[in-house]
Amino acid sequence: MTLKFLIGKLSKNLQQKFISDISIGVVCTAYSNGAFINYVKNNLGFTLGMSKTGVKHLTAESKKFDVATYFESNGHGTITYRETIRNKIEKLTSLIESSSDGQTLELLSLYISMFNQTVGDSLSALIGVECSLKLMNMSTKELYEIYKELEYVNIKAVVKNKNIFIPNDDESRLLEPLDVQSFIDETVKSYLKFNARCFVRPSGTEDIIRIYSEADTNEVAVEIAEKVKKHIINNY
Repeated sequence: MTLKFLIGKLSKNLQQKFISDISIGVVCTAYSNGAFINYVKNNLGFTLGMSKTGVKHLTAESKKFDVATYFESNGHGTITYRETIRNKIEKLTSLIESSSDGQTLELLSLYISMFNQTVGDSLSALIGVECSLKLMNMSTKELYEIYKELEYVNIKAVVKNKNIFIPNDDESRLLEPLDVQSFIDETVKSYLKFNARCFVRPSGTEDIIRIYSEADTNEVAVEIAEKVKKHIINNY
């Protein structure tokens, strides 16, 4: 959000060149709240990248961009950037139309580099958030109210063999068994007015299937998850 704010401060030609020359991504997992995912898609204008659960997968996906922010719902995350981004920003100085452009480009470079992209420590992230709020003249309350999170539940279903459950690359859908994914699709379809979403993935350590469901209300989220759980238990 801060990057979008700063880029918006550039003169029009420089702004367009920045966006075309520097790739910016927001990387998350399927466990990220649907309200956040919709906010990225509809408001930020940056590329949304999805990856498997686990920092190593998020980091790998983030490296596809010149600069990207990634995180898991448990709080792990940071901003990553390629070393070449400084050179790219430097080249844009030839398009500076005012002192404001120069100051904004310098601020963009400093802001990106202040994050610890090796470990994503909470201290640098906290300082980054404080800087962001100051730059955008925004309160913590306003930040919290940017979007309202959907209600969600996480439950599990015990199965005989978790290995037959094969998810896609970002674990948001099942490739096998097809009947389970079809059941999820049909179930969610009947709750679309509640902004419903559901996916399942096999546990990495136990013979269980983890079921994630979300909707406008907790009651609907639970209802969807329980229906999917019942289908899995009855058939697998």
